[in-house]
Amino acid sequence: MSLSERIFYRGTLLPLNVFFSNRVGNVSISVQSASFDISIHPYLKGKITDEGLEKCIKQWLESEAKRVIPAKVKEWAEKTSLFPYKVRVKDQRSRWGSCSSKRNINLNWRLIMAPETVMGYVIVHELCHLQVPNHSKSFWALVAHFLPDFQVSKNWLKKYGQMLFLT
Repeated sequence: MSLSERIFYRGTLLPLNVFFSNRVGNVSISVQSASFDISIHPYLKGKITDEGLEKCIKQWLESEAKRVIPAKVKEWAEKTSLFPYKVRVKDQRSRWGSCSSKRNINLNWRLIMAPETVMGYVIVHELCHLQVPNHSKSFWALVAHFLPDFQVSKNWLKKYGQMLFLT
């Protein structure tokens, strides 16, 4: 997806509100209940491109993901009693998450854009791989044990997942 007038954040499609302000350094991003606000210093007027804004948004979202997602993994690990060795939040082009034989879990930073239930599903999915390393019936039964309605989140990813890719 290229930079548009709206962006997903924590499952809500928010309008982008770009404005100029002397109160910021170069670019400042904040999320309000009804908008994704980008404040740009006036000296950048005419100089900042859509690509530059997109890069700022991506960096901000990645930073948020690295703050939020590991805490969510910890919560789910405690609920499931499935504990990874290491958790990394990465830029993954074709996966929402992965689990290695060394008990390391990698999660896509773009999950910060998805609803909390979807983020939780991907986390639980990867945690379950710590116990069942494949996608057998027993794996899906384990996922369903922790998230009986996981299929709703799985379907959300199929329907909206591509919208979470800025570039």
